[in-house]
Amino acid sequence: MNMREKIAPVKILFEVKNSILSKIEATEMLISLFEGSDNENIRLNSLKAFQEIDFKSTKIFKLLENCLISDENQIVRSVAAKLLMHDYIKEGVNSLTWAIQHDKSPIVIKTFIDVLREIENNEFLLLKEKSLNWLKDFASNIDIVPEEAEFILDIEILFAKGKKKYIVDSSTYNFYKYLRDVRQEEPWLEVHNNHIIGLNLKYFNWLFLKENPKFLKSSTWLRYPNMFLNSLRRIKFNGNYVFEIPKSIGLLTSLEWLNLSHNNLQKIPESLKNLKSLKKLDLRHNNIKEIPSSLEPFVKSIESFKI
Repeated sequence: MNMREKIAPVKILFEVKNSILSKIEATEMLISLFEGSDNENIRLNSLKAFQEIDFKSTKIFKLLENCLISDENQIVRSVAAKLLMHDYIKEGVNSLTWAIQHDKSPIVIKTFIDVLREIENNEFLLLKEKSLNWLKDFASNIDIVPEEAEFILDIEILFAKGKKKYIVDSSTYNFYKYLRDVRQEEPWLEVHNNHIIGLNLKYFNWLFLKENPKFLKSSTWLRYPNMFLNSLRRIKFNGNYVFEIPKSIGLLTSLEWLNLSHNNLQKIPESLKNLKSLKKLDLRHNNIKEIPSSLEPFVKSIESFKI
């Protein structure tokens, strides 16, 4: 692919802003570029350029609607959903409703939840209700409240990153509730009265089981799962992967203990200070240089803190 094609959306935007191209001409070029390219970055940048051009047309709407309903790439569908909700929500309400009910990408679903939360127009309460119902159903499958399910959805988004296709799956989390070493370590996920009260979140271990579901039915490693997976992590990643905790962890206000050791964390989010019920926090074996000053009072209030 030549350099001209790689920078085409940027060039088109430049020429619109400098009155070299009209918005109508730019729209036609971007549509043609999107439909004629297999390059993921070009397709995504072409879609995003529509918002910057700030021009509405039936052709753009039809393209976005088609992307939302039928494109195989979850990021393309997510961008299309966002643009439709911002610029074509009246025309696209039926397609948007269909997508909320049928799309299985956590990235697309989170886009709906976040954007619809910002829209104040009461005319679209039904659309908001559909997105909240999705979250309620997802939460119900894990036996937790919808507010806390947003954190689990954010974990699903981390699992989905870098993949064109990914199907959100709540079933693994029910398995996590019972998974612990024979030494009676804390379970990976502890739920009580529909609230998450404990997390033993070693990101690679969680991701490994997501990507290798056959191990869920295997008994050969279940006596010492953390030992097995920790060894595998060291072999595969050699400490080079980085896990960033979603800010939504602050929604887990009933959380009593949290183990985030062995994640190669570089920093911890400010939202941890919202965990008013937290008594134990384990941050050992990470790469955290210092605790932010804003979190020092919170850390001092914890009964057991390890770093």
